[in-house]
Amino acid sequence: MASGAVPLLAAGTSSVGLANGYTQFSVREVDIHLPGLPPAMDGFRIGQITDVHVGTFIDTQYLQSAVRAMNDAKVDLQVMTGDLIDDLDQLDGTMAALSECAARHGMLAILGNHEHWRGLGAIRQAYADVEARGGPVRLLVDASHAFEHAGQRVRVVGVDYPMSGRSHRVKAERMQQSAEASFRDVAPEEVVLCLTHHPDFFPLAAERGARLTLAGHTHGGQVAFLGVPAFWFAFKYMLGRYRHGDHQLYVSGGTGHWLPFRIGVPTEVTVLTLRATGASAAGRTS
Repeated sequence: MASGAVPLLAAGTSSVGLANGYTQFSVREVDIHLPGLPPAMDGFRIGQITDVHVGTFIDTQYLQSAVRAMNDAKVDLQVMTGDLIDDLDQLDGTMAALSECAARHGMLAILGNHEHWRGLGAIRQAYADVEARGGPVRLLVDASHAFEHAGQRVRVVGVDYPMSGRSHRVKAERMQQSAEASFRDVAPEEVVLCLTHHPDFFPLAAERGARLTLAGHTHGGQVAFLGVPAFWFAFKYMLGRYRHGDHQLYVSGGTGHWLPFRIGVPTEVTVLTLRATGASAAGRTS
């Protein structure tokens, strides 16, 4: 069973003002304690952006500032967990902003529901063009990417959004298909991380050995009062940290928005630091 979200107020934050004036994001520092994490991964830092929604209310300068914030935090890996863009007229500038990633292991990205709605073919081609030019950004669609960090092999799994047509309805059979395809190359000696736009994929990722799953999609409920999302019933995993045995999920409140307001749920660039803990910490979220 998954636990409730750990209050995000416990994590360190700093606010970064941006060109839009009325818009800003917080850089949120989160420590993730994982029992049995190999020593080589202790201190491994991941920068996460998600639900940027470049379009009416978010421009490419905002995205550029978010990528630079992750660069400034000197993360080892940057990830983008879906819903990148709504206005394809800004696609070139969006990819240029992502390409400013300076993380040693680059940036890994996945698709969200808005990519499927706004122009999936053009967006996938734009990602492919960046990779073909030797850029630091790679798109994972029901696929994985492996690299070595301090001698430890790491595999990041990226799953597609489990939708059919333009429906928001999550398709369980689509999630199962994604799980079978994306985890196909996982090896026992690897530290496995999972990227999913919809957080409901978390149990499938945990069953297949993902130590940490990163998600977005919910916008943290968009509106919250005294730290409690107004629409808490809308998602099983709404905001913050959850656990399933020794496996954990972090659901970001989102880096941008496609509505003109947020109340009580700040936009965030998340910097997650993996921490090794002893066996006695198994089953406990820190």
